Amino acid sequence: MHAARHAKAIEALGAAPKADVKAPEVKSTKENLEAALKGENYERLKMYPAFLKKALADKDQLAVYSFKGALASERMHARFYAAALKNLKNWKARHKFIVCQNCGYTTDDLKLKVCPVCSKPRSQFTEVE
Repeated sequence: MHAARHAKAIEALGAAPKADVKAPEVKSTKENLEAALKGENYERLKMYPAFLKKALADKDQLAVYSFKGALASERMHARFYAAALKNLKNWKARHKFIVCQNCGYTTDDLKLKVCPVCSKPRSQFTEVE
């Protein structure tokens, strides 16, 4: 979802989006979660704040919207990865989440009525287990 929204912002500027996606190295669940948490922390603490600052300075509302949504999602992802690492045994059991199909916001609050990022209704979320 983030890549699609970022691509739209890039296209609106007249450029062609490109992605260099590499296959991840699969390790143990714990190692995978540690690597994922490291990536999420980088994105939420450094990458997206810098992108957002630049988009705000450039008054690029499409990019601002895209980066704000991604930043909110990365915060939640980091929270979930950290919780899973602390209690890996219980997190291996089924755990339900809902994901906004508009912005990618992810939560385990199944009673959520409106997306806190993009204001889409709960009907725009998909449940994931």
